[in-house]
Amino acid sequence: MKEVEVGVLPYSWSLSGNTERVLITLLFALAGGVSHFGFGLPMAEVWPWYGALAVLWLLALGTHYAFFSSTSGRQRRSKIELLDLITETLSVVAWSMNARSVVTDVHGCNIRGDRDTKDNSKGLCANLIGETADKLSQRNSEFGILLYRAMGGEAFVATCDIGPQTYQHTFTPRMRYGVSAGFDCVSTEVTGDKGQASTVDLWEQMFEHSVDAVMLLDKKRRVFAINKAFTEITGFEEAEALGQRDNLLLSKPPGENYYKVVFDHLENADSWNGEVSIRHKSGRLFTVNMTVSVIKTSLGRVRHYLALFSDVSQRKQAEDELRHLANHDNLTGLPNRRLFLDRLDQSLHRVKRSHSRLAVLFLDADNFKLINDAYGHDVGDAVLKEIAVRLQAAVRESDTVARLSGDEFTIIADNIRDQDEAIAVARKVMACFEAPFELPDQQLNVSGSVGIALYPDDGDDVVSLMKHADQAMYRAKAEGRNGFYSISDERPTQVSQGPYYPSELRLAVKRGQMKVVYQPQLSLSDGHLVGCESFLRWEHHCRGNIRPSDFMTVSEEAGITENLGSWTLDTVASQLGRWLELGVPVDYIAVNVAMSQIKSSNFPALVCETLLRHKLPASSLMLEVAEDDYLRNRGVCNVFFAQLKKAGIRSCIDQFGSHTSDYTYIKDIPVDTVKINQASLAKAYSDKNDRSFFRALVALCKVLGKEVIAVSVERSVQENQVREIGCDTAQGYLYGKPMAASEVQKFYSMLEPTSEQRIN
Repeated sequence: MKEVEVGVLPYSWSLSGNTERVLITLLFALAGGVSHFGFGLPMAEVWPWYGALAVLWLLALGTHYAFFSSTSGRQRRSKIELLDLITETLSVVAWSMNARSVVTDVHGCNIRGDRDTKDNSKGLCANLIGETADKLSQRNSEFGILLYRAMGGEAFVATCDIGPQTYQHTFTPRMRYGVSAGFDCVSTEVTGDKGQASTVDLWEQMFEHSVDAVMLLDKKRRVFAINKAFTEITGFEEAEALGQRDNLLLSKPPGENYYKVVFDHLENADSWNGEVSIRHKSGRLFTVNMTVSVIKTSLGRVRHYLALFSDVSQRKQAEDELRHLANHDNLTGLPNRRLFLDRLDQSLHRVKRSHSRLAVLFLDADNFKLINDAYGHDVGDAVLKEIAVRLQAAVRESDTVARLSGDEFTIIADNIRDQDEAIAVARKVMACFEAPFELPDQQLNVSGSVGIALYPDDGDDVVSLMKHADQAMYRAKAEGRNGFYSISDERPTQVSQGPYYPSELRLAVKRGQMKVVYQPQLSLSDGHLVGCESFLRWEHHCRGNIRPSDFMTVSEEAGITENLGSWTLDTVASQLGRWLELGVPVDYIAVNVAMSQIKSSNFPALVCETLLRHKLPASSLMLEVAEDDYLRNRGVCNVFFAQLKKAGIRSCIDQFGSHTSDYTYIKDIPVDTVKINQASLAKAYSDKNDRSFFRALVALCKVLGKEVIAVSVERSVQENQVREIGCDTAQGYLYGKPMAASEVQKFYSMLEPTSEQRIN
């Protein structure tokens, strides 16, 4: 039988387990004796002994039960009093709810929250004793949810109000055979107002949802706790981080010990802040801004370290990019003026200390505006980027190549010995322009002019060196471009000439380098040859054929266009006269005119004089004006067209519809013919809606009495479409590319059968 301590009895007497066993042994011995002595005796003589034995047995059992009941009750009361004392001392309430959802035991009702409340109905105990879960839920739905969670077998800690006070409840379920048998709960009063009561929960949420990584270390610098942001930033999961030393977890670059420096500092300070490099779980290094604080006990001893950090690598990358943009050219990536001046200043300080020399070179691309005007800024930008690449490859790695603005580049050549070495650098720079600049569909020959200033010969500060290098560059241009000039040496050095120079253009006519080619224009009604458009070509002895778009800007700026135009008119009129003599029935030849010719009051008279000299009717020439020239100079062009109309000379608007959306301007000008631009024609072939627009555009011109020429017709299907739309004449590669005059004669001789086949 299990020994049970029954408590403390009066007079310091207790019924121990040994006494119980002695009593039972005596009873069994008495029973045995009675059985022995009474064996064989009549029942009437033995019965009194058995009766006495039974009475004695019952007395023993009664005495045992009385003692045990008395001591168990006293023991239970003693334990309850002890539990009440503990709960009151600790200011907690311990209570239980059985499997039937009824509160059975409540201990610690004299804590401050209930003791100080005059109306005890407001206290925790009054709200619990004898209550069921249903009734408690009706009075306090939030508390009811906690009760049902605990009855379901869940162990948890939660904060909830009971009456006027706030308690933190720790629920511990009781399970029997896998089924909930109620629960025990310890409720601790949270002092202060409700805002203070939720402080713990608030701090937990802040810890968990902080965008900064939070790492709590113990005094031995082992990871004690981390938040989600820590995992997101470092890649380490909680199971991998907890218990690890900080220097193992936050790996550092070899040879550097950031964390020793940090914690050495914290021996004499409460916190540390700075940027450090840490290694991601993947091995990638990145920069963080870290703050480490010391958490101490009341005795001033280190209890924990709190580390907070955020990834600043993206911010630093953005700062580096902004810094680069502030000091570098967006197009070429070279240092800009700001960085160039800073480096020049630093270089001057170095060479002054070392008593050496440096050279500053200014480079300007020759006639670069012509490239932008003729080919567009995209081509110009591509050339500038290629110049930058070539310059960087030509100089030493220690030298600086910068782009100041536009087509101006500068070079700092450090530690040169003398003037000859500076000139050698200039020759390398000029060599960058020897090879043509390869573009997707063409080649360009570009040249540059270079000015050289040498320290200390030409200046000993930034301002004077830049001024003299700039002057030297303009001197190189004045000497004929495509060369370099040194202020100190005072002698220009030219390289081979560039592609677009007025002097060359003037000589081109005298040397017979200019020629005219012709592209046929055919009637869409019967296919016969109507006329030709003339195109000017420059047959350069080194560069081959150069188109007007490449040199007309030079011609306009140099004032050569009038002479060039006079030569072109005479050549075209002479050729038309020869064709007519040979029986080639060309009605007219179209000639493109420039704005300088339109603005010239003598030009209409020059046209008439040329026609008279060659005995040609006025309608033998058709002068074409580009739409963008007309839109920029409407007044002058309207006067010009009126003069042509009065003289009987044909006129035409070229590229109609390519520079405006207001096509009605055509009704106000006295032109005979309109050329539909290539872009609109391409749309007409590709989309039905655009074809309808093209049809309407042609119809507008026809209503106004204008003939319509469709350009860039390259396929038979295009010819059929423009004929159906209503165009009068077609021009394009379907009939032939621009060709020499002799080729036009051959074209005409082959045209008649081709026309009949086309018409049939």
